[in-house]
Amino acid sequence: FSWGDGSADESGADLTRTHAYSTPGTYSVGLLVEDDDGGTTARTLDVSVTNPGPTLTLTSASAAATEGDSVSVAVASAGSLGGSVTLTYDWGDGGPTDAGPDLLSATHVYVDDGAPVLTVVAVDAFGGSTLLSVPFLVENGPPTFTSAPTTVGATEGAPFTFVAVAVDPAGAA
Repeated sequence: FSWGDGSADESGADLTRTHAYSTPGTYSVGLLVEDDDGGTTARTLDVSVTNPGPTLTLTSASAAATEGDSVSVAVASAGSLGGSVTLTYDWGDGGPTDAGPDLLSATHVYVDDGAPVLTVVAVDAFGGSTLLSVPFLVENGPPTFTSAPTTVGATEGAPFTFVAVAVDPAGAA
């Protein structure tokens, strides 16, 4: 047997063999059979090896959040044929993505309530990719006072002005 990938040829009486290729591509597999009298016959076969893509599994995620809070996710990923895997996190809210080689966890702040879907894409060194979707529930957070008087005095019959400032976690005043 000649596997066509530079690995050592194999010989023997057993015509059933197993071989694992380490990179995608097309390989010409050759088999030469010889009988006891020295007669030979040869066959070749092209084998197309595809990349099944990296594995991608969610290992932890924040269950729910309130707008303005951080959410975290962690994944496990491995290239199907070894090597580094580049991960991209699209948080589903129009904000910036996080990306990097072997970036197995990421944190994000959702600034507004809603039901965004995080999409994580893993791409291995051979271009194979796998996608994982994680829905989040981001609840509305109550506004908070940034300034307000704690004590006030007023004169009977005179106009009274009360000034306070409150901010919504989503940024609205």
